[in-house]
Amino acid sequence: MRRNCLVTGANRGIGLEFVRQLLARGEHVVAACRHPGKATALNGLAGEHPGRLHMLPLDVAEPKSRANLLHELPLVLAEAEDGSPGKLDLVINNAGVLHSGERFGHMEQALLEDSLRTNAIGPFLLSQALAPLLGILSELSRRRAGGRSIAPRYSL
Repeated sequence: MRRNCLVTGANRGIGLEFVRQLLARGEHVVAACRHPGKATALNGLAGEHPGRLHMLPLDVAEPKSRANLLHELPLVLAEAEDGSPGKLDLVINNAGVLHSGERFGHMEQALLEDSLRTNAIGPFLLSQALAPLLGILSELSRRRAGGRSIAPRYSL
């Protein structure tokens, strides 16, 4: 069964390699990055894997961009075998930013805020918004009914 996978920051580096590896495994991949039209390697992969690689614009730090992705995503997810709407099986939150000169003792507030927005806040809010497509909320509700609670952990 082919899985639906979303990779953010998919235009280069580790994100691009995740896309390559998922395609090699036969998965259906949605690759999100800020400027898909400029993502030469992704466009090449889309030509090699028609119908299995879809590219969508996403700036994970921008609320409107996240909202647009959430609107477009159901339109490109592969349907389930029974014909029901597709769900996400895997999300790889790879999008991130590293400003030159970022190091303790030399960090400007604006750069720190941008880094946190892109590397922590944006991915968290995106994951939260994607939860219904992943079936996470129903799983959490089922587990909570049994007396357990699940909470994510983060470290900086």
